Amino acid sequence: MHCLCIFIPRDMIDTAIKGFAALHGQVVSGARGRIFADHMKVLARQAGGLAMEDGPAMADSCVALMRACLEPRGGTGEETRSVLDATQMGRARCFIDAHLAAPDLGPDMLSDCLATSRAALYRLFRPVGGVARFIQQRRLQRIHDLLCSPDEHRRISEIALTYGFADEASFSRAFKREYGYTARDARAQRGLQRVERLAGDPERLTLSPPDRMMMWGDWITKLAD
Repeated sequence: MHCLCIFIPRDMIDTAIKGFAALHGQVVSGARGRIFADHMKVLARQAGGLAMEDGPAMADSCVALMRACLEPRGGTGEETRSVLDATQMGRARCFIDAHLAAPDLGPDMLSDCLATSRAALYRLFRPVGGVARFIQQRRLQRIHDLLCSPDEHRRISEIALTYGFADEASFSRAFKREYGYTARDARAQRGLQRVERLAGDPERLTLSPPDRMMMWGDWITKLAD
């Protein structure tokens, strides 16, 4: 048989499709299934002509089509509103993540991008603590990822300034409040905690399955066997 797979960030789908986890294993048949299959075939044929910058738009179109093909028919007005909010939140998060280093990233910039009012924007972000709080969390997560990377050698203060923090003191307080440890602690670990969560004892990474848990690269390699 021929197997065609499409990979989309899970958080985009979770926020756009209500109850997505319950759809695991579902077979989509009929016209809706054929429409989505045709969409995947077109993407596969045209992928070589797409630029890296086309990725976000292509992902958005796939998620929108997935929602149309996978979600049950019908639904109340409240359910429709919930789906629209989830879709809008997904767009907002993608925009924020792509502009974390922008000095003017905030409600005005975001409302212009989403073509929505500030009032609607504040309502959308109220469940996650507000626009400013969400942006700060995403910036802190980006900085945390950089500090855990062995390829990142900039000073902590330089990274913090790049991602919108006024000074190192305010950044340090925000980082400690968010993670319970300091930015220097995160850099000292260099991702060791993440490795331990994935594979237990880091020394086991030198072993091969089944002596350690199978990881993503192992699974992809095994598919070719």
